[in-house]
Parts: sequence; C-alpha cells; structure tokens
Amino acid sequence: AQIIDLLIELQKDMGLAIMFISHDLAVVREISHRVLVLYLGRVMEAAPRDALYDDPRHPYTHGLLGSLPRPGAGRARLTPIPGGFPDLTQPPAGCIFAARCAQAEPRCAAPQPALDLGGRNARCWRAAAPAAMAPVTTSGRAAPEGRAS
Repeated sequence: AQIIDLLIELQKDMGLAIMFISHDLAVVREISHRVLVLYLGRVMEAAPRDALYDDPRHPYTHGLLGSLPRPGAGRARLTPIPGGFPDLTQPPAGCIFAARCAQAEPRCAAPQPALDLGGRNARCWRAAAPAAMAPVTTSGRAAPEGRAS
C-alpha cells in the first residue's frame, strides 16, 4: 500500500503518467484514471475508470468484475469465468473470448469491432447496447431475462 500511495503522490505532484499493469483490480481502480482490459494480449475494453467499473461493456470485463470478492459478503462463493483459453497456435477468426462467453452468438465468429462508445471502446457486438449484457449467475452463465442469481 505504501508504494501505491507513493506512486499516486508522485503522479499528482509531478503530473506523471503511469502505465500500471496488474491483475489486482482493486489496486487498478485505486491508481488509474483510464483502464484497458486485456484478454490474451488483446484489448477487450478501454474506458475511463469509473465508467468501466460501474458499467462494463465487454463480457470479459463483466466476468472479471463479477469474480471479485465483495466487502461484507463473508465467504460468499465467487463467480468464476467458465472454460479455458483457446489454442493460440490457431486462434479463432472472431472474438477470442467467444468460447468462454455465456452471451456468444453466431456473429461472434466474425472479426470483432472496436466500437466507439463516446470515449470508451469495447471489442464486442453487444457493447453498444449495454442493456443487452445479461447478468451473470453464480454458475458463470447468463441468467434468464430479468433474473440474476
């Protein structure tokens, strides 16, 4: 925590830009102004910090945030992202996350767009319509319309 505090202080005092790479999403939220979410080396989503944490637009980002422990939740079971990584010697032509995505559909086999969402980007067909982003259940699969568990 002391090193993070020092980095934040230096950033403010000297006007520094910091590229901070981490798997610790709590620390990323603390130190960043803008966040890029990568999956297998590809940018899946880029957004201002608060927008990304409050309204994730890519199913992978949604899954990552859903897998975080919640303060006050006790020993509640975390929601893992199902499946495994694709064969990177023969990556899929479309979305590299599709095999693990509970919301994948046929058009996900096509090359994925980097959608411009007004200062944010997400490489997903559903990203322009965040209401279409289904809640994730404890099993990691999309919940039926209107229900999350």
